[in-house]
Amino acid sequence: MVKKLTPADILIRMAFFLIALYVLFPFFLMVINVFRSANDIVANPVSTTGMSFTKLKKNLTSVVNNSNYSFWSAFGTSALITVLSIFFLALFGGMAAWVICRNKTKWSMFIYMVFITSMIIPFQVVMLPLISTFRDVGKFLGIQMLQSFPGIIFAYLGFGGAIKS
Repeated sequence: MVKKLTPADILIRMAFFLIALYVLFPFFLMVINVFRSANDIVANPVSTTGMSFTKLKKNLTSVVNNSNYSFWSAFGTSALITVLSIFFLALFGGMAAWVICRNKTKWSMFIYMVFITSMIIPFQVVMLPLISTFRDVGKFLGIQMLQSFPGIIFAYLGFGGAIKS
């Protein structure tokens, strides 16, 4: 049976559609501007004039072959950090979720609530304490946590643990 839409349903759907357009508009700009030259983008960033696949190939080639920036090294580093972080998040998050769901004690409920509340804290609030803590851990244990693979993966585990559990 098909539900008839009320005027309130139509307004809600229109509002969600407008919000989606607002959120996706920067991605639209990125996609159309990758097909254009820098002069065309500066002249009119929202226009679709001057788009061509030749300019796309030239832009992508200039990014990949830029001598000031190693694209493939950055891509490999990002891929390594992402794969390892997701692996450990899935492993430890799954184990934590299993224990929290199976044990109905006050402690498991407390830990669950800590996970839930940690998701509403913005990263900017914990960024400075995290950096100082990583610096102190590095000095105390002799493990380089700042500007290192273990440090960024450990930080991702801390921030993503509540979401994966």
